[in-house]
Amino acid sequence: MLLSLEQPIVNSGCKIPPRKADIRKLRWDKAELVGYYYRTFDYLSAIQVPYFLAKYSATHDLEYARTVIDDFYNHIILALHIVQPTTLSLCVNRTFLKFWWDEECQILKDESVRMHRRWVAAGRPRDGEIASFMHNAKSQYKLHVRQK
Repeated sequence: MLLSLEQPIVNSGCKIPPRKADIRKLRWDKAELVGYYYRTFDYLSAIQVPYFLAKYSATHDLEYARTVIDDFYNHIILALHIVQPTTLSLCVNRTFLKFWWDEECQILKDESVRMHRRWVAAGRPRDGEIASFMHNAKSQYKLHVRQK
């Protein structure tokens, strides 16, 4: 079923060996579900269902029956793959969405970014009040993330 569809990214001519196979995972939270439902209905309803196999006798050619079933399955998968790019988003990495991320993480991150921007605007001082605030905000944010 499409809910568990994962697509490995092929290393095309890259000389650096991959550490892990990058897996693309579908982003159902960002999906345009109504469009997905309508488009999958259109594509799937165009596929001819091999009803004649229900009456298929064991005396018939089983290899032919397997071929028909495989073709039917492949048409379904093809239809879902055709619909997917226009209605569903992909994440490159499984850990891209952090399930543990909460409002406090976002507040600490925003504060750290705000303090970093102030520090940069002040000329990146190594000492002083602005540098201290920046380091403190960064430390709080990193500590909170580590504790998650």
